[in-house]
Amino acid sequence: MDTGKNTVLDEKPIFYKIFSDTRIQILLIIIAGIIIRIYHAPFGLPITLDGAQYFWYAVDTSILGELPESYKFPNNGWPVFVSLIFNAVNPNTFLDFHIIQRLTSIVFSVITVIPIFLLCRRFFNTKIAIFGACIFIFEPRLLVNSISGLPEALFIFLFTSAIYLFLSNNFKRIYLAFALVGLLSLIRYEGFLLIFPFSLLLFFKFGIRKKNILKYSLAIGIFILILLPMMHLRTETTGIDGVVSHIIAGPQFYQNDAENSIFTKIVNGITNMIKLLGWQMIPYLMFFIPGGLVLFFKNFNFDRKIIFICTIVMLIPAFYAFSREFSEMKYLFITIPIFTIIAASFIEMLTVKIKKENLIVGLLIIGIIFSSLIFLEFKKIDYDREIEAYKIGLVISAMTDIINDYDPESRYVDEKIAEATILDKFPALFSSIPKQIMVIQGANGGQTVGCDTCYEAKSLSEFLNNARIDGLEYLLVDDNPHRPQFMKDVLNNEVDYRFLEKIYDSKDDGLTYHVKIFKIDYEKFDDGGK
Repeated sequence: MDTGKNTVLDEKPIFYKIFSDTRIQILLIIIAGIIIRIYHAPFGLPITLDGAQYFWYAVDTSILGELPESYKFPNNGWPVFVSLIFNAVNPNTFLDFHIIQRLTSIVFSVITVIPIFLLCRRFFNTKIAIFGACIFIFEPRLLVNSISGLPEALFIFLFTSAIYLFLSNNFKRIYLAFALVGLLSLIRYEGFLLIFPFSLLLFFKFGIRKKNILKYSLAIGIFILILLPMMHLRTETTGIDGVVSHIIAGPQFYQNDAENSIFTKIVNGITNMIKLLGWQMIPYLMFFIPGGLVLFFKNFNFDRKIIFICTIVMLIPAFYAFSREFSEMKYLFITIPIFTIIAASFIEMLTVKIKKENLIVGLLIIGIIFSSLIFLEFKKIDYDREIEAYKIGLVISAMTDIINDYDPESRYVDEKIAEATILDKFPALFSSIPKQIMVIQGANGGQTVGCDTCYEAKSLSEFLNNARIDGLEYLLVDDNPHRPQFMKDVLNNEVDYRFLEKIYDSKDDGLTYHVKIFKIDYEKFDDGGK
């Protein structure tokens, strides 16, 4: 008689054992993060706007082998790092360089799930920590930022890693945390602020003893050794260190700005902060944060206080930006790690009450994925139109050095992108690009941000009378619905404008984005053109 249990039937399937392994689960989250980012990344387009500045800095640095002197922005840690990647990978074409920059940002974005998971694991069990990793990896705004080739992905990775290491009782890890704060300060100068809560909290954590003072001095020494060389190089090339100089500039601005009172600035900062924090919780954090916030402070232990204080300090630059009406979401990305912990607190409470942890966590992860994908689908750019706008930029670059503004599509000719694309050889220094297209303001349908002298013409005649002074020879009109009515009229009724000779129509190239380019005959215009 066999009294033993049927061990074969009791054994769980091999795939269950594999996928229940925490390392496999983290790897699957990373793979999912890479797939969704690669799917949404516009690899066929060059990086524009802020990302283009980092791109050209990285290209120039990789060619020169030193910091270029023609750039004045302080946050050069990211493009310097990207320049090292360029040199290591050695891309072949202009677009290949942009792809490498995007991929570098994507890599740091997805591997941040590791410190996020480890941070959550200090407070919750493995399943809840996995949930926290999913909250981060599928956050749609972080995802969009990471495929844009911007430095925030690396900044958040360093910040989260530094916080996790600082929570350790092992001083070797704390030394590494201070080193990461030094690197953080090179990526964005506001990272320098983290040294203050780290320094203060270190004594609260270990007490004021002689041996701890020596250890603290060593930690500060590591931070300074990482930061000083780059600050010195920046001072030599630009005249400013890019860290202390910009932190000091904040209070100076408040003092010297006569247009708005300090009270107005504070109100602007608070209002924009609340508004954008609420917006950041969409699409799924809003379901977890309110309840999780109560639970987070209910169990407000020392580790949570450290994370909270460090996050508040890192929000000071965001408040400063919002008080100046710079309402960009990227300033709040630094809150995602603490939001992850707050959300995980709420989920932990649910699993305790309902007692079906696997089911709850699994359903919520599926909900997060679907809500993120829906949000991304709703907010995604018209990739086909962007590709066609890029092609139009190449046409303009081969035709003229001056064109009227047609923002936002004009960004492909406004940053030497189109000109660089048609070069025979790349990489090339930004200063060596043969020409840069001048974009004439006044008829694009809206005031250009950051342009104090820009105007918006009320008629085509008014615009041309001003633009001819700058040498405008070609007029571009397109199907963007936000253009002034007089530009729309040219697009739809070109025969009424005898002083305009059509030399290009995008429909002839089979493009959906409808663009017409006209040669301006100013003699006929002066003779009574419409």
